[in-house]
Order: sequence, then structure tokens, then C-alpha cells
Amino acid sequence: MFTGSINSFIFLLISIVSISVQAQETSSEKSARNRKIGIGYGWHTQQSFPGTSNDYIYETKSAHIFYEWQQWQSGKWTFHTSIETALYQVDHQLLNFYFITPDQEDFQERRDRFTQARSFNEYVAHAGLKTVYNWNFEIKPFIQIRIGPMYGTQTTERLKRGFSFSDVLSIGTQYQVDEHEFIITYSLRHTSNAGLKFPNSGHNSSGFQISYAYLF
Repeated sequence: MFTGSINSFIFLLISIVSISVQAQETSSEKSARNRKIGIGYGWHTQQSFPGTSNDYIYETKSAHIFYEWQQWQSGKWTFHTSIETALYQVDHQLLNFYFITPDQEDFQERRDRFTQARSFNEYVAHAGLKTVYNWNFEIKPFIQIRIGPMYGTQTTERLKRGFSFSDVLSIGTQYQVDEHEFIITYSLRHTSNAGLKFPNSGHNSSGFQISYAYLF
């Protein structure tokens, strides 16, 4: 089920990219370097503002590959869409075992299991929308939202293993030097499965990402 869903999602994203590229190549108003491909590295934690729950630890290190293209421009504002794949390496531990109550099935076994520190992976495919303010040629602050399907390799007390969703809200700044761009981003991230499975309290985290992109 998951393989079919992710294949359909990737096919849809590839189709959107193809249509966008064709439209940009045939437009008489096409501007130079309105597409980019890049890589990024991020680190996020539940233990920093605005999370800081004392119930659990959830920390991630992530690697990203992304493709972005400009859709339109209005004055100094430009509007972009993007796709990316990302790998999140997660460190997790339940701190407050009372979060798992005795009325839940196998509560003692789950308490014992989740209170042990452990690591697992999350594989994500994001689609994004971004608004950029072109302050000058070099410096360009932005706001971005990214959403997409995710596959987690382990169950936690808050989220079932397997298919779920990853939502990211970011603010950041781009610094451009010719065809090179350096990006720093602060993000809020939430993962959950939209109530498709139990448990579904989800995980929250915040942190930074640094990226490099090549414009063409």
C-alpha cells in the first residue's frame, strides 16, 4: 500500500516539474536562473522552543535534496514551488512513562520499550510553496511551507510505524553569489498520521537547516 502511494506521489511531482519546465522554456518573459537544485543538512529537537515537553526526547539530523522553480513575480515578491526528498535520523526516548496509561493494551511492555533510548529513520517526500522578498540581488528573506508523505521505521508512544505525514513551516534567508546560493532556515516540524492509526499524538520539533543551491 505504501509503495503504491509513494510511487503515485512521486509520479505526480515529476509531472508537475515537467509541465513547469516546459512552461518556463516557452515563456517569452522567462528570467535567467529561475530554477535551482540543492542539498541541505538540518538538525531539530523537541527540547527547544516552542516544544520543550518534558514527556519525551525527539531529536533529528536530516539530509535533503531539493529542486525549486519560480512560478511568478509581483514587484519584489517572487513565488516558488519545490519538491524534495529527505532522510531524518531520529533519536527518541520516552521520559514520562505515565504517558502510557494502564488502560492501554500491553502498557507495561510499551513503557519498558519506549523509555529506552533508541534511533530510527524517517523517509520523507515533501512538496513546497515559498514566498521570497527580493530585498536586493544578494539577500532574499522568505517564508516556506512543505508537506508530504513519510515512512517511519519504528513505532513510538506517539506515532505508529509506517506511513504518516510530515509538515514543515520555515522562515529563512537566501544569499546569492552569481549562480550560487547559500540558505539558512529556521523551521517548525510536525509529524502525524491524520488519525489513520493508533497512536497518533505525533512529534513536534524545531531547529535549523543550512543549504547550498545551484541556480540555472
